[in-house]
Amino acid sequence: MPITVKGPARFLEELAAHIAAHPDALTSGDSRCPPVLLRLTHLLHEAGHPVVRPGCARCGTIRADLRQLREEGRICGTCDARSRRNGTCGRCGATEVQVVAKRPEGGICHRCYRRDPLVRRCDPCHPR
Repeated sequence: MPITVKGPARFLEELAAHIAAHPDALTSGDSRCPPVLLRLTHLLHEAGHPVVRPGCARCGTIRADLRQLREEGRICGTCDARSRRNGTCGRCGATEVQVVAKRPEGGICHRCYRRDPLVRRCDPCHPR
């Protein structure tokens, strides 16, 4: 029976399993990998080793923090935000925005949300 690994060691187990399944993981540049492989390729690259750092599956940006995993691979925060811009604001009418709150007139964008009188803010955190 395998031993259950907890804590930081589980990342090493995840890395070992991925490399066993994908022997070319350090040279393929495929972003369909665990985050620990992204960090490892960046560290090895900085140390001068011949590795291929995976980039965003949509825009190609090479970053160590490609957090969002999609069907095509990991994507950067910018591409993730762009993928969420698919609504129309019910208040200002802006199109291709990310709807951040629901109101009686429909979903509203971030700009309208910041001005929304229904939003209660903590005075010490958000002085007016």
